[in-house]
Amino acid sequence: MSLNLVSSIKKIVLAFVVTMLIMINFITPISAKSIDKKAPVIKLTHSTITITKGSKFSAKKYLKSVKDNRDGNLKSKVKISGKVNIKKAGTYKVKYTVSDKAKNKAVKTLKVKVIEKSKAQRIVSAAKSKLGSPYRYGSNGPKSFDCSGFTQWVYKQVGKKLPRSSSSQKRGGKLIKLSKAKVGDVVWRSGHVGIYIGNGKVIHSPHSGDVVRYTTLKGFKYAVRYL
Repeated sequence: MSLNLVSSIKKIVLAFVVTMLIMINFITPISAKSIDKKAPVIKLTHSTITITKGSKFSAKKYLKSVKDNRDGNLKSKVKISGKVNIKKAGTYKVKYTVSDKAKNKAVKTLKVKVIEKSKAQRIVSAAKSKLGSPYRYGSNGPKSFDCSGFTQWVYKQVGKKLPRSSSSQKRGGKLIKLSKAKVGDVVWRSGHVGIYIGNGKVIHSPHSGDVVRYTTLKGFKYAVRYL
């Protein structure tokens, strides 16, 4: 074999090797970029929430956004698992799971604490449960009420005994300025009482021909605290 032929073959082989090395260095990054290894990002409005027993709960409400670098918005693809028993105090976990087209999986957990209602909250719930019940003089429930019979019945639901008349209910608790009234307080004016539920609102049993309903603090003179 001539020296010229050998030299030519060496040049061809060298050129081939160089070309392959260039192609490998060029193609590999592109191939690497084409592999999606990044999972979607799940964002919740909170990581932990606390609700009172009996409250409404919707897991979807706390799902803020789900975004993937390739597939975009995946919020509608999220699977929610885990149950929250709103009738039983305790700590529960709700899981939000989603996968993108490349099978990258993301999981986010919401901790839900269900706590017992305070006495004040239970008083409000008891008062609301009798909205629409008719007024009846001398009645203290459970189907009809006069004003002090209503407040007495409401407090009885949380294990607290109140005097029977509006005047004795005023004397039986701690008299508070109306501006300092708290949720669950009895509110008083001459000859009449009701239950303060917050935000300037009262539930009371007004007079004959009416029913247990909402009113405002207007006209009431004091709050009476029993809790």
